[in-house]
Parts: sequence; C-alpha cells; structure tokens
Amino acid sequence: MRTKGAVSSYSVDMTGDLEEVTPKCANEKNTTSEVDETDINQNDPAVVQFIASLVAHSAIREKCVEFGFQNLGFSVKGGSDVLSELTGEIKQGSLWGVMGPSGAGKSTFVNVLLGKIKQTSGSIHVNGIEGHMRKFKKLIGFVPQDDIILPELTVRENILHSARIRLEVSWTESQIQQHVNALISCLRLTHVQHSLVGDVSKRGISGGQRKRVSIALELAAAPKALVLDEPTSGLDATAALSIIRLLKALCHQGVTVMCIIHQPRAEIFQALDKLLLLSGGRQVYLGDRSRCVEYFETKGFTFPRHCNPADVIMDIISGHGSGYSHSGPSGPVRTLVQIIQDWERIQPGPTTVENQALAHNQEQVNLSAELNTYDQLRGASWSRQAYLCLLRGVKQQTRQTTSFILEISVGAVAGLLIGLSVYKIEGLLFQGVFLHPFELLSSATNYTLVPELGLLCSLAIGLAAAPPGVKAFGEESIYGLASIIAVITRREDGPLMSMIVSLIIGVFGGYGPPLSTVQSWHLQWFWYMCPGTWLSEAYFNEHTAPFSYLYDLEAAAAWTGYTIGRTNIDLCMLLVIGSVYRLIAYLALVVSDWKIPLQ
Repeated sequence: MRTKGAVSSYSVDMTGDLEEVTPKCANEKNTTSEVDETDINQNDPAVVQFIASLVAHSAIREKCVEFGFQNLGFSVKGGSDVLSELTGEIKQGSLWGVMGPSGAGKSTFVNVLLGKIKQTSGSIHVNGIEGHMRKFKKLIGFVPQDDIILPELTVRENILHSARIRLEVSWTESQIQQHVNALISCLRLTHVQHSLVGDVSKRGISGGQRKRVSIALELAAAPKALVLDEPTSGLDATAALSIIRLLKALCHQGVTVMCIIHQPRAEIFQALDKLLLLSGGRQVYLGDRSRCVEYFETKGFTFPRHCNPADVIMDIISGHGSGYSHSGPSGPVRTLVQIIQDWERIQPGPTTVENQALAHNQEQVNLSAELNTYDQLRGASWSRQAYLCLLRGVKQQTRQTTSFILEISVGAVAGLLIGLSVYKIEGLLFQGVFLHPFELLSSATNYTLVPELGLLCSLAIGLAAAPPGVKAFGEESIYGLASIIAVITRREDGPLMSMIVSLIIGVFGGYGPPLSTVQSWHLQWFWYMCPGTWLSEAYFNEHTAPFSYLYDLEAAAAWTGYTIGRTNIDLCMLLVIGSVYRLIAYLALVVSDWKIPLQ
C-alpha cells in the first residue's frame, strides 16, 4: 500500500491505494496545534492501516456530528446547581479537552450532553437540531472512567465482539478482522491480544493496558463522535501521548472527540484544538486552546516560561492562581469569580444563537435525517447479536469451571439434603382417601408432604440462584430474577436483596398457607405469578398421578388447591415466568437512566 500526504487527508480508492482528499463536511478549519502535525502518527503503519480501514468501509467524512448547548444547567434536589448557564458549540473534526478541578461538573456535563442525565434548564442541539445525543447513540462512543471489560475474555475477544456487534452490517468478517488487527496494533496491544483481561481476583493485563482496551472497544465501532472520561489515567506518559495522537488522527477524518482530562502533560495539552474550562459548574473559558494562555494573560496572570500551561490554568481555575498574578496593562489581576463573570458577559444571547441556527436550518434537517438513517444501519441484527452473545457466554462459562462446578455442587447438595429429610419414608410421599366404596378403610391421610417438598425445592433453587449479576453485561446472571436484581440495585446491596427476594418468591408455592386457603382470599392470582406455585403443582401431579387407581385425587386437589392433570402447562408456565422476568429486566435496562455518580 502506498501513501500520499498526511494522515489527516487519507482516502481509499477502489484499488486500495490512499489518495489525498478534502474532508466533505468540515464546517471550519481546526486551529493548528503547536504539536508538529507531521509527527502525529504519520509514520506509524498501524495507524495508517486503521484510518484507512475506517475511511474504506464507513462514511467517516460524509456523516459528521456536531453538538451545541445553550444555557445548559443541571440542579440536584434541594436546589444546588451542579451546572449553570453553559453555552457553546462543539464542531465536527475537533479535539476538545474539558478541564476543571474536582467537583467542577465535568462528568455531569458529559452525562447531560450524552443524555444520561436530563438537564434541568437549557437546550442541547445535534447538528443544529434541538434534541439529544442519545438519538444517535450508535454513532457516538463513550469511554467511562472505570473500565468495563469482560475479565474472562482475552483482549482480542473483547474488541472483536464489540466490532461484530456494533459495526455496519455491510462489513464482512474478513474486514472486521483486519480492522481489529489494525486497532490492536495502534494501541500497542499486540503482545497481549491473546491474554485474558482478568480482574482483581484473577490477575490479567496491567491497568494501563485495560484502559487502552476500554478505548479500543469504542474505536472498534468506528464512531462519528467519541467522548472519553479520563482517557490518560493509569497510563504512562508515552502511552498517554500515543492515545491522544491517535485521537488527533481520528479528528482529521471528521470524528469529533471530547476528553475529560485533569492535568495533561504539555505535549497532550498542545495537541488539543479546543478547551472547555469549568469551575463550580460554571464556564470559565470555551474556545481555541491556542488562545487560552493569551486570554488569561489579559486577566492579569503570567505563565512562567518553563511551566506546563495546563498546570497554571488548573491552578487559576481552582482559585489558587495568586502565585501567577501581576498587574499588567489591563489592570489588577482578576479573581476567579470576576473571570467567570467576565466570560458570561461576552457570551452571545439566545437571539443570536437562534439566528445562527436558522441560517442553515434546512441543510441541518437533511443532515440530521441522513444521520438518523445511517444510525439505523449500524449494529448487527437482533438474531446475530443473540448468537454472538450466546457464544460469548459459553466461552465465559468454560473459563469459569470452578464457579460452574461450585454452582452445580450447591444444587446437588441441596437435593441430597432434601432427599435425606424424607429418607425414612422410603418413597411414600403421598397417602390419600381410598376410592369409593372403600373410603372407610382409609388410614390417616398425608396431603402436606409433597407440597412441603415443593416448597423446599423452590427455596433451594432460589438460594442457588440468589447471586445477582449486578454489573449488567459484565457478570451476566443466568436467572431471570437475578437479572432484575442486577438492574434495580446497587452492587453492594445486590446479594442481600437477591437473598430476600428469593426467599419471598420461594415461599409463595401453595404450601403455607395452602393454596385452597388463598383461593378463599381471592389472591390466588398473586400466587400464580410466582414460579414456586407452578413448580409445586407439577411436583404434586407427578407424585400423586401413579396412585390415581387407589386414592381419590380430586379430594386431595380440593384440600391443597392444586389443579391436577396439567403438568405440561405447569412446566410451560415456568418457562413463561422466567421469560417475563428477563423481559422485565430488559425493559428496565432500556428505560433506566444510568446515572454516573456526580463528580
């Protein structure tokens, strides 16, 4: 493969060669960073191959994503403002840095922008159309601060699964494999690509490598926009700069990238195109990174020659900038509160922003419609996703043999204990009234032992199923009830909650109180919503049916409240209830707003 020009202007023709083109939907030319553009991964064959893969197999330039926000605010209950009056535009093909001290509202801003949290005031625009970024969720990648990677899979398997699930259906398996190969090479993960990721309990790859895998999961989906929360945390200086340079190369292909970043080294700071500075949830600065130092100098601050500008800026917006102050032509140094007020005064009013939005309204509507259509083309079909997740689940299970054996053993021990409890009965679990005309010859009846064993079975199954998969899609649960617990509870509350719910659900099996008594309360509908009732009824049927020639089963059914002769229906209802549990968990997962703790 021959190359021409810089990485920022690569295109792929039908022969596979790279040609020099101009991005089609860039609205404005990015501010040139002080980092030498010819040094940003241009000579890295892996980056060249990865960018070429994006350009060749996706409309990476033609479909651009831009964001805007006007008077954006978010308040928690009680009236405390976490974000206040944020206004700005995030242009396509730019590398943004969001900086601020702890508690400045950086993560909250990103969560509101992504639609994870509903703003309490203001509006958000995508390509000039008011709405939410969630509308284009298949086109926008998000890398959280905490790594969410399946520890039982290898580095390559994690990335490959993300690519297969999320790329366009037009990608062939060969193209996906080549795409993943290039991405792994880009992120310097080739030597660990076949290593298990691991977790705290089972050591795998290093923390820095885990961070790069998290980024790779999103880059594998060829996003049009990418938001990263602390992408350089846990990385050494060289690896961090390599990540930023890769993101910079993506920006040159029209991808919009936003990074929450605390204290970047000088080279990383210089690679940024734009800056959004926050302090106490309010805007301190939004604009070109190259003009940021000049802006603060006009406020009476000086930047020492050999200091990292990012460190000085962080000190200033943290309220500790007195050591960099001086009295210049603009007068005495401004305080942080005054700097915030100065910035708010120079922001365009709502009328100005609305007029600018109306100028290209029809073009933006058309682009939004195209993006929406393109968004629908992303991702594998439902059936293929189910198939891929099944294969992934089987692979995870085979690599957790100890846990699997332990789970089987728990069930076996529970069954053994139940069997030992009725060992002396020698299998005679039911004794009823003889059929007519031999009723008077009947001895004592025993209608309760079979329902009691059904109750014990329900409790045993419930206790075995109690461990929940609280980390949804990470520690997947096999039981539908555990899936619901995984969605609605916090991780630390999951085990206790699942234990309580399993015990409660298991008790509703028709043993105590008997189902016949429940029917007199007109509450049998609730009991039949629980799987224990159907299990106990099937258990009762199978243990009494062999004695239909001898005992009056109708009398036994009337006493217990069970319906005899419908074991097949009982088993089907168990499957239906299990499916309903999973459906409830799925719907809860879809409609829930996953709220990341406010920073």
